[in-house]
Amino acid sequence: MLLLLMRHGIAEPISASIPDDFHRPLTHVGRDRAHRAARGLGELVPALDFLASSPKIRARATAQIVRDAFGKKAPPLTEWSELMEDDGPSLRRKLAGLKAQTVLLCGHEPHLSRFVSQLLSGSAGKLEIEWKKAGVCALEIEFSPPSARLLWHLTPKQLRKMGK
Repeated sequence: MLLLLMRHGIAEPISASIPDDFHRPLTHVGRDRAHRAARGLGELVPALDFLASSPKIRARATAQIVRDAFGKKAPPLTEWSELMEDDGPSLRRKLAGLKAQTVLLCGHEPHLSRFVSQLLSGSAGKLEIEWKKAGVCALEIEFSPPSARLLWHLTPKQLRKMGK
């Protein structure tokens, strides 16, 4: 499986009008940069078989931007609550149950970094990864026997340059 993990785009801070973390929307700049990063991702990955995001507003919006960038060939957007949590084993079990070759999951830090560390090293805290908002990490993973290989990790700026 080609597993693409994307951090959500730049979101509004918690404020009087946005009192909780769950409902933070993307900023205008966050939407624009996520859109341009998604176009760059489309240059690297021709199609997605499965697309899921955290239920949080900013992650769902980022995943929808990716879906829109992939157009008619994009799969429906699914929500996975495991992408809000730090539960790598549950996330791995869900992935193992998919019949998809190319999967994109959109979530949050530090959960994504810990999950990648767990996949690559067997320990959630062994590897430190700097993950920019709207950045994407690509892994090739196998489930039996379990293995993972880092293919690339790109910043949103790198993705935006590819999408021009």
